[in-house]
Amino acid sequence: MTLTQINKAGLDEIALDHVFTIGASGSSAYTFQGEGLNGTVNNPTLYLTRGKTYRFENGSGGHPIRIQSTSGASGTAYNTGVTNNAGSGTVIVEVQHDAPDVLYYQCTSHAAMNGILYITGALADGGVTTAKLADDAVTDAKIANSINTAIAANTAKTTNATHTGEVTGSTALTIADDVVDEANLKVSNTPTNGYFLSAQSGNTGGLTWAEASGTTINSNADNRVITGSGTANTLNGESLVVVDSNNNLGVGTTSPNVLGTDASSTILSVIETVGNRRGKIEIGDNQNADGGGIGDIHFVGHYQDANHKEMATIGSAATGSTSGQRGGILQFKTKADGSTACTERMRIKSDGSVMINSPSTYSANGAADNLIVYDSSAAGITIATATTNQDCSIFFADADDNDNGKLVYMTHNRQFRFYVGGLGTPVMQWNPDYSIYFNGNMYSNGGQYSTGSDVRMKSNLVRFTGTLDKLKQIVGYKFDITVPTTGATTSSAGVIAQDVEKVYPELVEEVEGYKHLQYNALIGVLVEAVKELTTKVETLETKVAALEAA
Repeated sequence: MTLTQINKAGLDEIALDHVFTIGASGSSAYTFQGEGLNGTVNNPTLYLTRGKTYRFENGSGGHPIRIQSTSGASGTAYNTGVTNNAGSGTVIVEVQHDAPDVLYYQCTSHAAMNGILYITGALADGGVTTAKLADDAVTDAKIANSINTAIAANTAKTTNATHTGEVTGSTALTIADDVVDEANLKVSNTPTNGYFLSAQSGNTGGLTWAEASGTTINSNADNRVITGSGTANTLNGESLVVVDSNNNLGVGTTSPNVLGTDASSTILSVIETVGNRRGKIEIGDNQNADGGGIGDIHFVGHYQDANHKEMATIGSAATGSTSGQRGGILQFKTKADGSTACTERMRIKSDGSVMINSPSTYSANGAADNLIVYDSSAAGITIATATTNQDCSIFFADADDNDNGKLVYMTHNRQFRFYVGGLGTPVMQWNPDYSIYFNGNMYSNGGQYSTGSDVRMKSNLVRFTGTLDKLKQIVGYKFDITVPTTGATTSSAGVIAQDVEKVYPELVEEVEGYKHLQYNALIGVLVEAVKELTTKVETLETKVAALEAA
């Protein structure tokens, strides 16, 4: 067997491969060592030969290498003749004879770790393009002399300042600076100051000096917006669309800052000054559909960093199911401190009801959800006044009466009062000392009423004595009682507060000029009176029994 008969199968396969040892420089570049490289090179451009086998021994760890037919982190993998492509460890590339002229290697984890693989040998498609040639790889020494001569001749045409005659050809030529003057141009007339060169009609007409015809602007004045016209070379200055020196835009007015009170803002004014018309701003879409958003107003701020951020929005959207006539809603959104996006805070629905911080699906009572205040934790409504002598009120009305009732907080004496039917006197009053005043009868539908009576709640206990003699001074009556504030009269029964006050003054108090009696407290008096009377009865019974026994 001669030496020429030894083939790859007779040798260690690795011995015939071209080997590159690969490491990593952080996540910014692969490091290569191997044939044709002077030491360690970052992301080198490699030249592979068709029909040869290359081993890329990747010891970088965490940086799988992938052979691709297109460049970039999302490039297309090239797997023909490639073993373990994008895998960890060694990737083997057997360069096919029909391989593309340019391939790429790319780390699948880090975009900056990449490079180019030029495939040498006979070109797969028989063509040469700039993508297939390395930078500065072609010099005049590598090109035939006849080609160099043609290039030199063409260069002379483009740079020779004394070139005469017409320059022809399909390729544009470069003319040196300051070599073209009037004498070198084909101009048919003598120039005049302020004229410009104009092409004459026809392909051979050459150039002519021509006077610039001015563009007419009708109704022009300072700050007016210029609009086009159907007439050639004619524009119009719009007298009622202006931009002033402060960049304020006015539509329908010559003074965008009509209030004149804000010199620190950029203002858009839509002010109608013609007849009885009104200013209007329309925001909408042209989706030719009934659903989805309609338009928004966005409020943006620019604080601390270099970017504008959305701070709040007012938006409109379609709702309902009536084709061509769906309802509309308004949505108000704000951005909380520290958040990155706006959140809906209030919505005015198509039926006029208002939802504050409420999910669109939340409803307590579909028949009366005119205002919904919602929160994922505690929720509430605050009514406040900045003074100490004004009231906070909630009014109730209907179609027949604008004052059916109201709930009022009296700030000066810290009372809550509930009024009914437009009466000037409250039917109920809550006082800061926890007492409740009722201006009328109080009823129960069978429920029990109780008051605190635990001995642990009481102190300074003093027992009633001589109750029978004191009760003789109190008279029980049936009577009609009139409520002073309303004039309402009802039949009742009881005692007179002034009578009780004579013997038990601690049971009587005065409220708004009238005596009030603690009827519950009389129970203690009556209990002791019964005991006193029982003692007397028992004494008499003992005496009667003794007499009967004698």
